[in-house]
Amino acid sequence: MNTLLQDLRFGARMLMKKPGFALIAVLTLGLGIGVNTALFTLFNTLVRPLSIKDPDAVVRLNYVGARSRMFSYPDYLYFRDQTKVFSALVAHEDERFLLGVKEAEESQEIGGEFVSGNFFSELGGEAMLGRDGGR
Repeated sequence: MNTLLQDLRFGARMLMKKPGFALIAVLTLGLGIGVNTALFTLFNTLVRPLSIKDPDAVVRLNYVGARSRMFSYPDYLYFRDQTKVFSALVAHEDERFLLGVKEAEESQEIGGEFVSGNFFSELGGEAMLGRDGGR
């Protein structure tokens, strides 16, 4: 333990003799650590598997037709109840919401989704707050 303390004191004395070098060394280390952290975080986000049960069996249906670009809720109910091909069918729709207090003048726009009642149970998740609705 004594040699470790002596080495630390010696290193501190050497860095104090050349403060410019010490500053450049600290900045270089900080920049390198920051860039590596950012890259590994990005890489982890891109290659991490979906956090749902059996992600290889999940497919997305899109409606292509003259009347609309989206399924209506009655369409969803019909396909959900009549499907023989899929084990389950869930629905979701991206939406923007205003978050704020009724009396406040400023509200913040946030992203969210409307989901069907079986969304969480079929995808293997659970609601963080409130009820998940069942079927």
